Amino acid sequence: MVGNLATAKGICPEVPSTQGGYGIAGLAYAPKTIDLRPNYATKRNTRWGGTNPINTDWALRQPISTYAVQLAESLPSFTATVGTGQVTLLPACQANSSSSASAWTSSSSGWRNCSMTNLIVETNVAMADVGTDATARSKTCSGNGTSSQCFTVSWEDSTWGNDYDMDGIQRLGYCVGSSCSTFKMLCPTTGSATATLGPWAGVASNEIRIATCATQANAGHTLTFGYTLTGSTTDGAKYPILRPGGNNFNVGGTLASGITAPNAATYSQGASTAKLLKNPLWYAAKYGGFTESTPGTGTPAPNLTSEWDRVDNITGLPTTGLYVGGVLCSPGDCIPDNYYDVRNPANLVTAMSTIFDAASTPDSAASSVATNTANLQVDNYVFQAKFNPANWSGQLLSLRLEVVNNLVTLTQKWDAAPLLDAVAPASRVILTKGTSDGVSFDWASLTINQQTLLNTNALGVNDGMGASRLAYLRGDDGNEGTGPTQFRQRNKASADNSVLGDIVNSGPLYVGGPNAGYSDVDHPGYAAFRSRYKDRKPVVYVGANDGMLHGFDAQIDSSGNPVSTAGNEVIAYVPTPVYGTLSRLTAQNYNRNHRYLVDGSPMSADAYLNLASLGGSNADKWRTLLIGNMNSGGKGFFALDVTNPDLSTQPAPVFNVANAASLLLWEFTDADDADMGYAYNLPPQYSGNSQAKQIVKMQKNNKWAAIVGNGYNSTAGHAYLYVLYIEDGVDGSWGAGDFEKIAADAVSLNNGLSTPVPYDSDGDGRADVAYAGDLLGRMWRFDLINMTSSLLFDAGTSKPITTPPEVFTTPSGNNMVIFGTGKYLELADNTSTDAQSLYAVLDDGTGSTVLAGDLQQRVMDVTTRLVTTGSPTVTNPKGWTIDLPATSGAPANAAERLTGIAKLVNGLFFFNTLIPSASPCESGGTGWIGAVDALTGAQPNFPVFDIDNDGDFDSSDMSMGGIQIGAALGGTTFIRGAAGSSVGVGISSLTSGQLADTTVNLGMPTGGRVNWREIVR
Repeated sequence: MVGNLATAKGICPEVPSTQGGYGIAGLAYAPKTIDLRPNYATKRNTRWGGTNPINTDWALRQPISTYAVQLAESLPSFTATVGTGQVTLLPACQANSSSSASAWTSSSSGWRNCSMTNLIVETNVAMADVGTDATARSKTCSGNGTSSQCFTVSWEDSTWGNDYDMDGIQRLGYCVGSSCSTFKMLCPTTGSATATLGPWAGVASNEIRIATCATQANAGHTLTFGYTLTGSTTDGAKYPILRPGGNNFNVGGTLASGITAPNAATYSQGASTAKLLKNPLWYAAKYGGFTESTPGTGTPAPNLTSEWDRVDNITGLPTTGLYVGGVLCSPGDCIPDNYYDVRNPANLVTAMSTIFDAASTPDSAASSVATNTANLQVDNYVFQAKFNPANWSGQLLSLRLEVVNNLVTLTQKWDAAPLLDAVAPASRVILTKGTSDGVSFDWASLTINQQTLLNTNALGVNDGMGASRLAYLRGDDGNEGTGPTQFRQRNKASADNSVLGDIVNSGPLYVGGPNAGYSDVDHPGYAAFRSRYKDRKPVVYVGANDGMLHGFDAQIDSSGNPVSTAGNEVIAYVPTPVYGTLSRLTAQNYNRNHRYLVDGSPMSADAYLNLASLGGSNADKWRTLLIGNMNSGGKGFFALDVTNPDLSTQPAPVFNVANAASLLLWEFTDADDADMGYAYNLPPQYSGNSQAKQIVKMQKNNKWAAIVGNGYNSTAGHAYLYVLYIEDGVDGSWGAGDFEKIAADAVSLNNGLSTPVPYDSDGDGRADVAYAGDLLGRMWRFDLINMTSSLLFDAGTSKPITTPPEVFTTPSGNNMVIFGTGKYLELADNTSTDAQSLYAVLDDGTGSTVLAGDLQQRVMDVTTRLVTTGSPTVTNPKGWTIDLPATSGAPANAAERLTGIAKLVNGLFFFNTLIPSASPCESGGTGWIGAVDALTGAQPNFPVFDIDNDGDFDSSDMSMGGIQIGAALGGTTFIRGAAGSSVGVGISSLTSGQLADTTVNLGMPTGGRVNWREIVR
């Protein structure tokens, strides 16, 4: 009996003589309970704790988790059910250098452990065949493989460091109860090479009979063969076979003289099942890899099985009804989740991949956040999307934002994931596109092609399980499990898993009442439209990699608190381009083979659609549109009518499956035009009303259109701008004149157009020009009246433009286009050392290309982020440029680059940068938020950031031009201060999963027109 692992010497029963021990378990346990970095408590709480904690235990002590990979066992063990208990035996061998050594005893000297060189589980055959002359070497055992079995074990007569040959071969077998009456095992004697042991009658059901013999010996040292037994009434080491030194014989021959004859002994089930100690690494994984269920309440310890064993280590999924040794292990397998027993070296890669996946940050975020307001009020909310890379589940969090004395507090109010898990799958309002119109996402409504794709599993085999697969996608878990025809388990009951798929790059979009602010003078019917729907249910929309765009209830009551239905899903949409990937979501190995589906950010705006089907009045024809895309999940866009989530008395269709045909306006994919690629659309909004800048009224024909780029990896790899006339796609097809396509670059390969921004240059409320960058570093100007393009600026092929520009009108009446360069889409981007820059380029209306020498160079300090004037001084510059600072500490000095959607606020250009990291602990790297004067690129003459965090903006805050907040891939969302205040808040969702709040001095609004939206209050 071992009472204290710390004092145990020797790994018993395998290698007790090596003086190994179990101290590694204590070594692994210590970092789970001791704060190894007490001086970092504040930083830990900032990153992992706070009011919206990622992991309370991490915030308390930053524990280190231990993962153990056991490459090979010293000795195998075999367990048989005997009566109501279990008996375990291990093969055993001892060697003695004395050729005349007598039988082994626990007190005898000179004996050492042998080393096992091979073990064969013997094939079971009919009892009559065992030992027959013709088949003596191949038919050796009549065990049934469960209650009776045989093994051949090869031994080296040294503990280590020798030739590892077959100095001795032992045959070992057992049978339990009545199976002994049909058990037979080949064991040579001095008189016969084909003699056998067994069968035996009269063995009781609570008895096990163990047989062993020597089948070969070729060594000068004395050998003794046997087994170690636990779980019986007479546990211990048994060595019934003695082979004196030098008495050699080979397999298939008769037993050499002097060697003990084959032996069989019967043992009874013990009163209690004794247990062998596990491998030391098993205990290291248990004590160094548990998750404390009640952090902050005493010393952490793995005293609950659920803290260290929650899944099957082979499948990575929970189990159901699994018993090991009579003990219920489910939902685990009675093995620490951090322990990987790799008996087959081929499985090492899988084990290490699993470890690195599990060691990833448990919650991450890569998209932007949404708010329910443009100005600080008493009922401000922030909506953040997160994902868990261990199981690719997602979250959408609603957090109430409060600002007191310029200090920000965020309090989580709901999480859409568990709310979605609780919904009956059949009751969800999920739509998709049928042959031409919207339909319910159910099996009978799908097209033949869609059914075929769902009937095809992840391996490309038609398994006919499409209907079950669709039910799974709706949230049904009836076919989840580990069987060959079952689907990946999502384990909805687990706190860190959900039916809601991972939300990686899709930025949440809040849509409240109509708020474009149009007057009836220029936009007849808008006032009545706004009045009709001002009290409609607010909804937060976001795309997820479960194949759907989701809409969640975002209502609050008069006190600013969420209503009882807040966080519930109100609508979902499955775009056609993702059908080819949907089956992968059900694959058992999906967690290690993740795919992107609806990964793009949606955009929304109010628009006038001149369609008779909408009604006769102008108010009827106004609609709130949502246009979504899929990033790398599919090529194209889709448009929904989201005017009326819930008001049954109003003419626009409410959210239900009966209105599917009216709720879906159209899809535009590469099937409609081959130059459509993966859009990666990053939709900018007007800061005052959250209307999408890409949904505009066209000066050319007064139609409303969505202005989008063709994205990347199109068939030809060129760069095009699309003008999609919204009302013309509603009939289900895209014919001539329904959309315009303007070539920016129809020559270069591996190119594509990024997110465009249309603009109203002459102030008539209609778009006449658009600007967009491409992957080759060029900023293009698009004439939306004549549908032509021209090159505005060329930054060079090493400076790809993947984010939308900002555009404003300068005092001289020309358009200034501000943008940054850099890419973070492919694996190679993580280590790119190409320097990136910010640019402001003046479009003087002549159609000419601005050269780099026409721009005034500014210099940004790598440490302070303060901007100074570079040389030479340019006379009458046509803009400015700032090279992002060279950085160190990144992989191969990876370059800093622009990320997210930059913002133009009160004459300041706010931007986020990313510096990738080589360290896996950096959660994607780090980054800065900065601001410069939009017109000149100079350092603002007032403090923009509260550098010293004292809640005031004064001279002490002028020492820095930016703040290092972390990696905010989605950029920063700004909420303006209350009326009369220049102080606002910037909210950034970091790749660590945390929200970074930055108090900013946004300055007072500048004079002049900054966009063409007329604001009416």
